[in-house]
Amino acid sequence: RTLKTMNAGWMGRLRVLFGFVLLSQVSLPSEPTVRIGIERNVEGFTLSSITPFTVDGISTRQVEFSIVIAIGQGEGPFNRDDPESRIAVETDDARVFLRPLDARTAIRVEPGNAALRVDGSAYRGGLEVRGTSSGLLTLINELPLEAYLLGVVPNELGPNTFPELEALKAQSVAARTYIIRNLGQFEDEGFDICDTDFCQVYRGFDTEHPLSTRAVQETRGQIATYEGEPINALYSS
Repeated sequence: RTLKTMNAGWMGRLRVLFGFVLLSQVSLPSEPTVRIGIERNVEGFTLSSITPFTVDGISTRQVEFSIVIAIGQGEGPFNRDDPESRIAVETDDARVFLRPLDARTAIRVEPGNAALRVDGSAYRGGLEVRGTSSGLLTLINELPLEAYLLGVVPNELGPNTFPELEALKAQSVAARTYIIRNLGQFEDEGFDICDTDFCQVYRGFDTEHPLSTRAVQETRGQIATYEGEPINALYSS
């Protein structure tokens, strides 16, 4: 069976191998939405696209997010005598608007007719920007489960190195099962799952490959269960 890598801190990547008994495969009744933390605790980043997209309803082709000190500026009410950090949002036409830097502030970014790029990497779906308790920024990618897997499978089992459809289909079932079992793992930070091998590697649109995409599509909705529940599909790349 294909098993997921676990991050074991100082021990590095702990590879776990064991067998499943009475393992069955079922189809999901509906497709959930997945929220992935793709930038965590950073001071800033740039979003762009070849077609217009919207940030809190404002149309733009590029926007820069950063942290600034503001005194009585932007959307309020702010206390002029109490300067605080804000999220600064600067659009391609040089407009700047500010938002409070806290975890309750969610800035929505909706795509246009092309993928959104985050400092050069392209992603399907929409984005959300939040402040963190440490005074930094988190960027969350939100998209349907099957679209998410298109950016996972080729990064966990490279289709160029291992161009085997059935192996990629097994990987697709394992990755789909893993996310179903672990949805909400980072709920306190506002998203479901991270994008590194601590969870499972997700690198978005630019890493998609026709063979792994076919594997995801041909196993659509299929997960591995034991006694009616999704297994914790740990695997090693």
